[in-house]
Amino acid sequence: MHRPQQARSVAAAMSPTAGAQSSFGSIDRHALAADCAQERSVERLAAYLTRPAANEEEAARAIFRWIAANIAYDTGRPGSPPRALVNGGAAAVLVRRSALCGGIAELFGQLGRAAGLETTTVSGFSKGQGYRVGGRLRGEPDHAWNAVRIRGQWRLLDATWGGGAYMGRKYVRQFDGHYFLPPPAQFIYDHLPEDPAWQLLEQPLCKAEFEALPHLKPGFFRHGLELGSHLQGTITTGAKLDTVLGVPPAVWLHAELRTEGRRLGKPLVFCQREEERYKLRVAFPRSGVYTLRIFANASGPPEPFEWVMDYRVRAVRGAGGQAGYPIPYAAFSERGATLRKPFQRLLRAGQTHRFGIRVPGVMEVALLAGGQWIPLEERDGEFSGKVAVPKGRIMLAAKQPQGKKFDVLLEYRGY
Repeated sequence: MHRPQQARSVAAAMSPTAGAQSSFGSIDRHALAADCAQERSVERLAAYLTRPAANEEEAARAIFRWIAANIAYDTGRPGSPPRALVNGGAAAVLVRRSALCGGIAELFGQLGRAAGLETTTVSGFSKGQGYRVGGRLRGEPDHAWNAVRIRGQWRLLDATWGGGAYMGRKYVRQFDGHYFLPPPAQFIYDHLPEDPAWQLLEQPLCKAEFEALPHLKPGFFRHGLELGSHLQGTITTGAKLDTVLGVPPAVWLHAELRTEGRRLGKPLVFCQREEERYKLRVAFPRSGVYTLRIFANASGPPEPFEWVMDYRVRAVRGAGGQAGYPIPYAAFSERGATLRKPFQRLLRAGQTHRFGIRVPGVMEVALLAGGQWIPLEERDGEFSGKVAVPKGRIMLAAKQPQGKKFDVLLEYRGY
């Protein structure tokens, strides 16, 4: 096997950066337009795919894109070693149009070499189907992918994962460009090569360090997110947890708490933007092990949010049955609101509670409680006031200067 002669320089394996991909629209369309005449042999296909390529990167992209669209992952042979190939190697994969990861990597390698690229197959461990954050990777390596030399530097790609992924128990064909030449500091979050040199990092991670990383999905990098307060995948805490992520201005976050594979229905996570970051407040009803699952969206509700990462949280004690945060409505994020207090959802009726919230660009903020509108006072862009709350639903709402109605921001409950 080839070995990289010099590790690619990466500032920090633990701090991923977004790194937008180049536009490959033209080369992708060419690759997807291949017909049976060009697909009769590895050599003929390689010549067709790379004909319009202006450089090594475009040649590698054409091969990657064609494989992702045309070679299915063989789901009928679970547990086979990653190096397993269809008898006959790449030529047989081309005929069958399906293979395990080893066969797909071999096909990429042979197409690349036929096109004049320097490429090799890398085997190792992966955080793929069935992986749970904080889990241990046991047994032999379970996956194979490729390295290709581009402009004198080794780069990484995974044509198997670029072509689809498991959604639940079903394998779904769905192109994912994240796995074409991502920075090594991103690739390391779900790919650990047997040979540490193929991490292409200045400071390679050992297996234990790889296992300890948070479970980051491709969407984490597509949305330009950054780890903030917690760099490890497993967090030990008390009854509550505050964690921070770096989030670009146009991106929204949502999170949920899960245990034993199911989502907890109570509002146990509260997310809000605070300047150039998102702060996530989490409450645990009892001691135990939880999964904090985080989603991102670049368009805002009602567009669906994309699963981007998981933390594993070990709570050594619980906050009890009254744990929970106010329920946010879509307008809370749409208005760029920042809640100051109170953060508990359940408020004792008959007692006075101080409310404070910043809502840019609105004319009025009020509480709807017990059939009454109770306006909050505005000072320097922040609305606040002390209110003796009644039993039942309590709505915190805001009105824009040109609006005629209030938009509900948050919901509390008096008890």
